[in-house]
Amino acid sequence: MTHHVGADALHVYREEVDAALASLCGVKYSQVVDMTPAMDPNGTMLATASEKRLPAEKFALAFQRAHSLAAAGPDGAAEREGAEQFNLHRAAVIAFGTGATCWRIGTDGCAYLPLKGAQALRLDVLKKGARWGFVVSASDGEAPLVAKASDPLGRVTPPACEFAPLSARQDIGDAVTAGVRLLRSRHHADVPLLAEVAALSCEPEPACAPHGR
Repeated sequence: MTHHVGADALHVYREEVDAALASLCGVKYSQVVDMTPAMDPNGTMLATASEKRLPAEKFALAFQRAHSLAAAGPDGAAEREGAEQFNLHRAAVIAFGTGATCWRIGTDGCAYLPLKGAQALRLDVLKKGARWGFVVSASDGEAPLVAKASDPLGRVTPPACEFAPLSARQDIGDAVTAGVRLLRSRHHADVPLLAEVAALSCEPEPACAPHGR
């Protein structure tokens, strides 16, 4: 990486990171961060890396690992397109999960919603056939959402329990709504489900899936 000084140094570094992440993951840093600012709030990580003169390739690798992005393999355009779609959908999950205080983002890139009784719902990326979308699952036991120590983004450690799929849709809002309705249909009113899920009062506005599915 060429080192730059002056007012445009961060802009030049961002372009270098864009190229490095596109090569690694099939998406640009600017593409996913503009879509989901929570992946690098205020561009702090990028600015710090630029000031430290961290090679763009190393920043791209750290960014990929931090958000559990898929790496584009060497097997041609189809594999690269698959990584691109996965990563755009991953960014959409993170955007949705940071859109309401009830949801928490895990260090695995999934979004979690705590339920009463220490259970949780999980929102993740799903590919079914040639279609990309989202899947909502419910924990099969206690799934405490514990903040990961020293995580700069305030994320939680993924629960160790198993999750059973409830619903899968191409739109996040549809997946969440269908999952909650199915969960409620399986229980009576006296089963301790969280009140905000019953009313969907904490659900953010449905986020559309990325274009180009």
